[in-house]
Amino acid sequence: MFAKTIWSLILALLAGGAMAARVTLVVTQVPADTPPGAVLSLGANVNNWDPGAAGYKFTRDEKGVYRLEVDVPVGANLEFKVTLGSWATVEKNPFGQDIPNRVLNVLGDMSVEFKVARWASTTNVTAAPTASTLSGKIEVIANVASPQLGNARDLLIYLPPSYANSDKRYPVLYLQDGQNVFNASTSYSREEWGADEAAEALAKKGLEAILVGIPNMGTERLAEYAFFPHREAKWTARGEAYAAFLVNTVKPLIDGKYRTLPERVHTGIVGSSAGGSISLLTALRHPQVFGFVGAMSPAFWLNQPAIYPWVRENPNPALRVWIDMGSEEGPGMVMGAQWMADLLESQGNEVRLVLEPGGKHFEVDWRRRFPAVLEMFLTPPQARVAPEAAALLEKAAGAMNLKGVQTLRLKFTQTDYTYTQAGPQAATPVEGMLLFDFKGRRVRVEVLAGNQPIHVEQVTPEGGWVWDVRSGTEPMSLENALYAMRFLQIGAFGLTQGASGRDYARVLGPIQLLDQEGEGLEVVTEGRWANLLFSPEGMLLAERYAVPGGSPETLVFGDYRTVGGVRFSFEVKGYVDQTLFSRFKVAELEVNPAFGPQTFARP
Repeated sequence: MFAKTIWSLILALLAGGAMAARVTLVVTQVPADTPPGAVLSLGANVNNWDPGAAGYKFTRDEKGVYRLEVDVPVGANLEFKVTLGSWATVEKNPFGQDIPNRVLNVLGDMSVEFKVARWASTTNVTAAPTASTLSGKIEVIANVASPQLGNARDLLIYLPPSYANSDKRYPVLYLQDGQNVFNASTSYSREEWGADEAAEALAKKGLEAILVGIPNMGTERLAEYAFFPHREAKWTARGEAYAAFLVNTVKPLIDGKYRTLPERVHTGIVGSSAGGSISLLTALRHPQVFGFVGAMSPAFWLNQPAIYPWVRENPNPALRVWIDMGSEEGPGMVMGAQWMADLLESQGNEVRLVLEPGGKHFEVDWRRRFPAVLEMFLTPPQARVAPEAAALLEKAAGAMNLKGVQTLRLKFTQTDYTYTQAGPQAATPVEGMLLFDFKGRRVRVEVLAGNQPIHVEQVTPEGGWVWDVRSGTEPMSLENALYAMRFLQIGAFGLTQGASGRDYARVLGPIQLLDQEGEGLEVVTEGRWANLLFSPEGMLLAERYAVPGGSPETLVFGDYRTVGGVRFSFEVKGYVDQTLFSRFKVAELEVNPAFGPQTFARP
């Protein structure tokens, strides 16, 4: 019982982050050539690595001993180096070479004594500048402005060996602390992750990806990597804005400039330390964008006390997650990683937790582990469909007799509604045609004027979306045309694939959507989230889509009729919250028509 109580207390401290420890740093000896009156200062992860930050100066006593007291969250690592006020005067080893960050795992009040061997500005032994260690093809997109953060930075783009001589599209992995991932000469520690070397090696096995390094902004790093305020923090959390920068600025730029596979299943985000923490939170905050996240030695303490409750309340069961930690990073860091891995796994995520014996908190440690992270990202995920969910999907497909549907042609009308003080106002209905080739995964949307198509959009596995306006008028926007297609692509006829190809599916039990009640199913397929509601007979009654940061949308299926042996909904109503905003009606339906060779040709 006593051990269980202690364990509960430790977990409570990790979750709450309400306690801070007082760490006393004592420098007992400095180099003989230290200038008289010099002021020692701390550059550390608790002050944005600012070597001249106010409040982080050592005081010197009459015996020449320097002391500094620092408040650090319990369970966190304190990483630091001593300077004379700038990185040009940072401490060195006795030979004048760079030393790793000093690291303390803080579990309570503590005092640590150490010596400084040399200063960078006074050493007689000058280490040779670190040469570039780039491998493969790496491009730079210079000065990318962030409207979300009000700053700008370069982006570093690694392109796989086959990129220049093929028309292939590639998965994309976004890497935090980008100046540290490819090149030792730009890394603050003069050590790098070796991400480019790892990618080159895996390319020889046929596993290729585009890697995007997003450099940090130096003294703004911790602010941008912090999602929540912290009582001990000396910065303002800007993680939400940073995540929005990645999703709304960086990713569209990369997808527009390079041949990417933009879907979430092909998009990952990775970081180390504070970068690992922001990577996980960004993937959970934007689950429609990222299907994989790698958190190496994640500094979860940066986002305490809110991070664990927030993750619990914002599940994303379709994520594939890598979390690792070195045994020498301290028991608080190790337990925090274990706890987060357990929490994510309990929510249904695919989680791989790696605890490396002897591993520490440096780039060389992440270099050892990164190849396995990249290989996990590039290994196709297995569909995670609970047996009960597969059975319910099979029941629904059977009840509606969808298994035999290979092609489909239908004419529809769609009416959109706006709401005024006078009540809902219906727009003029738009007529159109939808063509589906399920085997070839091809869809074509035509907006009609009479029987003539004036607006054509289509999607194919090879070509993506293309569209063409064939007259001077455009009665249906691209957004609305996509929405019309969604009624069927994800709705009833989306079930023709049964459980195959779905990222994740589990039974929810009895649920209610609007005024409909039945058996619930949570499904993620090709990056689309939905709760599906079925009648006891297996008929699809409703679907709800939850968009992070937006209002939930619900489709209600009704007016089922049998055509060609298939039961199909001839009316689908769309709601935002509980407000009707669209009505989709089927005018004509043809099951398994023969399509000509040019049916799905580009317009």
